[in-house]
Amino acid sequence: MAGPGRVGAGLAQLLAAEGAARTVTDVDPAERRFSDELGAVRAAPDGIHAADVDIAVPVALGFFLTRQGAAAVKA
Repeated sequence: MAGPGRVGAGLAQLLAAEGAARTVTDVDPAERRFSDELGAVRAAPDGIHAADVDIAVPVALGFFLTRQGAAAVKA
């Protein structure tokens, strides 16, 4: 999950409740507490594309949806 914010945080909490593993990133270092609270794996914003995930949720980070960024997604 890239840039959790309010929408992504809600989704991450729902996924956590179902037992799903989560990988999150945010450009704001202060948001690291969010991934820690959920027990999520934290990825660097420039490395989130290469994360080994089944589903990519690009909320709030526009760089994720560029041609180059989309081509790098492994989900």
